Amino acid sequence: MDIILRDFSSGSNASTYLCARDQKLYYKKTAEEPEAQKLRVQCDWLLSCRRKLPVAEPVIREESENRFSYYMPAEPQCINFFEYIHRSSAEESWSVLSSLLKDLQEKLYVPEGDPLSDDAMDRYLEEKLYSNLKLIEECSELQELLSYDKLVINGRSYENLHSLTPSFGKEMLKELFRGERFTLMHGDLTIENIICREDGSYYLIDPNPVCPISCPDLDYSKLLQSLHGLYEFLGGNLHFSRRGNIIQFGPNYSAQYALLYGNYRLWLGRNFDEAAIRRIYYHEIIHWLRLMPYRIKKGEAAQYYIRLIMLMNEIRDNYGHQDLSAK
Repeated sequence: MDIILRDFSSGSNASTYLCARDQKLYYKKTAEEPEAQKLRVQCDWLLSCRRKLPVAEPVIREESENRFSYYMPAEPQCINFFEYIHRSSAEESWSVLSSLLKDLQEKLYVPEGDPLSDDAMDRYLEEKLYSNLKLIEECSELQELLSYDKLVINGRSYENLHSLTPSFGKEMLKELFRGERFTLMHGDLTIENIICREDGSYYLIDPNPVCPISCPDLDYSKLLQSLHGLYEFLGGNLHFSRRGNIIQFGPNYSAQYALLYGNYRLWLGRNFDEAAIRRIYYHEIIHWLRLMPYRIKKGEAAQYYIRLIMLMNEIRDNYGHQDLSAK
């Protein structure tokens, strides 16, 4: 019998618990259908990759008619990378991240996989981009914000969604993503899914490799969602107030995060050409759109929408080509 000690459940329909079982501590992931199928895939990925990468290893697997669970040993003195960043020096944090990036490139990503098909790119864009744009446009919580031509955020004017969507047109994005090739990926490589030990070693948890396309750029852009998008700071540290289209918005992120993002941006510049970096930043926007259904359900749509608008403006201005922007 499991004794639940702590509930770590967060942004999905699966539950995560720290539990005691047979005088041992485990992290237990559990869900009912249809979410149970995602956990099966997650568990299988961890088992298949445990000889390639440092990953959490499922040691108990349980399945019933409509529920799936797996258990991982709870290692003492381990913390997620978000906490590690704020307990360690910038050099120590970059050492962890650079080791991870090296391992991914050398041990997981296939150097020359098959090119992504047009059909796969169509499904990716429809499921992850355009369906979520439609969900935002229909969200009752966002109707007033959507009605303005511009949002003035922290004293700066930003184009609103209807002015931005032409810069994320399907044909432009398909042309951009044709530079990618199919390979294995983690699929949810956020800062909180990297677990660190005191000695600076790491292991990965909570993969999400199910996507119409599978390529390294999706992992690189997930790291941007954290380090550039500041996803982890849009909770208790957020200052947010609004009067009409005038908004004060302040995720109080740390200097350690800014330094780590600077190192990561330099790493991207050393390893990829301009077109590849542009792809990675556009995938970051799609990741943000993928967050929106859950945030709308939680009644937290407004703050995530505002951050999305800030990022879409920045990425369009820095990485967009106006001559390719027609949908």
